[in-house]
Amino acid sequence: MANPDDSTGRTARPHPLLEPINLHSQSQFDELLRQRKICGWSMTVEDLVTWRSEIDVGKQYFFWILHPCSDSPLETEGQKQNVIYAGHITTSRLDDPNHSFLPGAGETNGNPPDKVQYIGSLFILPEYRTVGLGRKAMSAIESLAKVPPYGGPEIKALTLNCLSGRYIDNDSSEEWRPFAEKVHAKMGLPMPERGRSNQAWYASMGFKYVGEKPSYNTGFYGQDGKEILFVAVAMRKDLD
Repeated sequence: MANPDDSTGRTARPHPLLEPINLHSQSQFDELLRQRKICGWSMTVEDLVTWRSEIDVGKQYFFWILHPCSDSPLETEGQKQNVIYAGHITTSRLDDPNHSFLPGAGETNGNPPDKVQYIGSLFILPEYRTVGLGRKAMSAIESLAKVPPYGGPEIKALTLNCLSGRYIDNDSSEEWRPFAEKVHAKMGLPMPERGRSNQAWYASMGFKYVGEKPSYNTGFYGQDGKEILFVAVAMRKDLD
């Protein structure tokens, strides 16, 4: 748990739930690194140094997802607050949504590609996953999608990619789930309950399937010596 104060490089909030991450603050750098290690991917110092450079030039935006302590309302301004960094969420603006992480998302039938907001990562610490912070954070990001500098009026959609629900939700999960269980066990991560895939969760918030491709590392290799990759699905939610 992180309980930062104003001496740790905290910056103004664009939304009551979100606070921009300052990776030039050592305490925030250390906390994000801790959370990434719990998440299980992109969890090295080098990853965070790269992200810091991208944040500095406005290529990506990283936000803490805040959870207020019971004795310090989140809405209270102008006071020193005892705030928990309950997780984080990242976004970036894309002029061409047909990039390597979003298979099929840029199909435009010959028209100029939409400008979209890409949600690169959403993570909530396990102890805060039963209070609805993930859904609230997604709603907050949607509210900022058309607001400079995080987005703009030209943004047409939110996009993201996640693990295919076939490993957890579909009728074919009996074929795919055992392998997913092996991968999660090797990484020291809990296996999601059946019917609780990220794909289904994002779909419940209006995101639509737009494509898929093998993308995520598993650490397991086939007889041909090539790594067996998890299938990622690309999803999109059009904005008004």
